[in-house]
Formats: sequence, structure tokens, C-alpha cells
Amino acid sequence: MAQCLPMRLLKLISGDHVVTQHQALAGMNVQESKRAFLALLQSWPLHRATIFEVTQSYTSSWPKTLWFAVDQTGVHLLELRSRNVLCACDYESIVNYSPSLNSLMIVTGGGKKGAKYIFTTKPGTSALTSALQIAGLIKDYSNVIQLKRKPTERMWHTPLSYNEAATTVTPDGRSELTSPQGAAPPSEAQQPTPVTRPVSILYKPPPPLLVGEDFV
Repeated sequence: MAQCLPMRLLKLISGDHVVTQHQALAGMNVQESKRAFLALLQSWPLHRATIFEVTQSYTSSWPKTLWFAVDQTGVHLLELRSRNVLCACDYESIVNYSPSLNSLMIVTGGGKKGAKYIFTTKPGTSALTSALQIAGLIKDYSNVIQLKRKPTERMWHTPLSYNEAATTVTPDGRSELTSPQGAAPPSEAQQPTPVTRPVSILYKPPPPLLVGEDFV
């Protein structure tokens, strides 16, 4: 069993349980085993999340070292190396966030119900530290949510009188476009103009920073 399971699971799972599980999976081919494994992963709601290891010291109710998960629904705090979620916060509840080199501050709620959380992250191996990666994910997911809420914009604005122009047939059988009530056709200056496109989700403005008296 030591060759198949990590040491942390060997201390929690009995040998009889492993034998029973192995017998239940007996007879599976390679493809069936892969599908069963992927189905097990997808059964966890946070299977698409990006997970970071952080530490906190503002409350004794939680362990000092935690998992910080970021996905499309919000941010989540979990016990280290477990799937037990201690706390979750959606992006609408995040008022502000500020990363530094090896720490991240998140402000949630508003008014008297607001709260500030500070997490210490591990030093990164590159210029993009864990704190900056978390802030970047929060910003990207928040931008996508905001873009989904915006109504689809028309690419062109066309004058109403031009849309309602009538078509008449000349004596020689040709069709001509005439403006209603004898209005003149739109000039070059009145031609439809393109509308500014929405901001791309790839655009990455810097995250807001809290300084001085802006801290809660």
C-alpha cells in the first residue's frame, strides 16, 4: 500500500478499506479507470480552482496554514491538504484587494459588516509571486463577470429615418430608395459610425491599492 498511497492517507485509511475499494474496481480496463478517475475529480465543486498555500494569524478559529482556492465563483479557504471549506466569498462581496511581494490583503463587505483579511504567501520562484497571481486571478474573473452582465452592443447606429425609407418603382421598372416625407438621403457625415467595442477580457489594468486611511 505504501507504493500506491501517500503517507498522509496511510495514517487515515485502514488496509481493509483499501482492499474493499480495490475489489470494487476489479475488472476495469484502462479507459474505464480513467473515466472513473476524472468523474471522481469532477465531483469536487472546486476541481477547477487554482490553489495556493497561505498562512494567517488574525483568528485562532482557523489553522495557521491554509489552502487559498480561486475559481470562477469566488475565493475559498480550506484546511491544508483537504477538501473541507472553512470560508467562501464571491466576487461581488470583495470590496478591494491589494497584493504586495509576499502578502495579500482582501476587504469584503461594506460598512459595519466589512472585514479585512491579510494572508502571507510563499515566496515565488519567479517575478510573479503567489500574491500577485491570486490578485491577477481575482481581477480576471471579476472582469469576466462584469462583461457578461453588459448587454450586447450594436456595431452600428443607423438613423431612424434612414431605416424607414420606402422603396418605389420607376416607370422603367427600376427600384429607388426614397426617404419618408421627402427627406433627403443621409449625407456622408450622417452615415452609420462604428460603436466602440467592449473592453477585452485580456485587458489587465492594475488592481486597486489601499493606502493610508483607506484601510478598514
